[in-house]
Amino acid sequence: MYWLVSYLLVLVALQLLFGNVDARLAAFPVGLALGVAFTALLFVLEKEYGRQAWLVSLRSPRTAGLLLGGVAAGCVVAGSVPQASGLTTSWPFVGLLVALLANLALGVFHRLHTFRLRRDAAFLAVHLGIWLTLFGGMAGAGDKKEMRVLLVRGTEVDKAYDAGGHLVPLRYKLRLDAFEVERNPADGSPAQYTAALRIDGEPCRLAVNSPFAVAPGEDVYLMDYDRKSGDAEVAYCVLQIVRQPWKYVVLSGIVLLLAGMPLTLTAKRKGGCAG
Repeated sequence: MYWLVSYLLVLVALQLLFGNVDARLAAFPVGLALGVAFTALLFVLEKEYGRQAWLVSLRSPRTAGLLLGGVAAGCVVAGSVPQASGLTTSWPFVGLLVALLANLALGVFHRLHTFRLRRDAAFLAVHLGIWLTLFGGMAGAGDKKEMRVLLVRGTEVDKAYDAGGHLVPLRYKLRLDAFEVERNPADGSPAQYTAALRIDGEPCRLAVNSPFAVAPGEDVYLMDYDRKSGDAEVAYCVLQIVRQPWKYVVLSGIVLLLAGMPLTLTAKRKGGCAG
């Protein structure tokens, strides 16, 4: 595993020299092009050098376990330590993800040489599921956009503010017709907030934790409202618009992974090989 230690040292050096990776560098079509080129390169490497020790080590289950452990540890630290929130865009973390993608892809290409449906279906489903989830998340990070709209009752809005405070045109018009605050009968505390909207003239209802899909990969969330007015006099609400063009790539990976896990357990019970 000397190559893995050397690889991590190179990533640490890149982190010290350049700082965190800018996710916008992977925005479409760059992210897709890099993914296709990277996968094609791995296919050629497996075909031409699949028996060499360094490639066998890279695609091995042991390497997969080490990389998965490193990624999981990074996610735990980033999620539990506020000061480490930027860890997931650091060179070492992104490098671990790239190495894990390589490990998964090489494993799939190697298994395809002797593919048998009953024996290898679970293996391919799990590995492809993890690969699609990781790749969709990495490539999608450059295309994900979060915007906010302050929507005043009775007015139409067709622009939103992005994270940098710039006005961004929307592909539709939003209008707030009414806003309701449902309260708990026991103590009068707010139980739910509901906004009656019109999107390009079509009515829809938006509630907290219940977003509305305006288009594939674009959802509208209810974030806040005019808390100074009474329940019947709410003058405005704040909406969050999230664009995630790669969302369905990630979801398809999760579905494949979930489908493959029961097959893996079944294969193990029957004495088969799913890994």
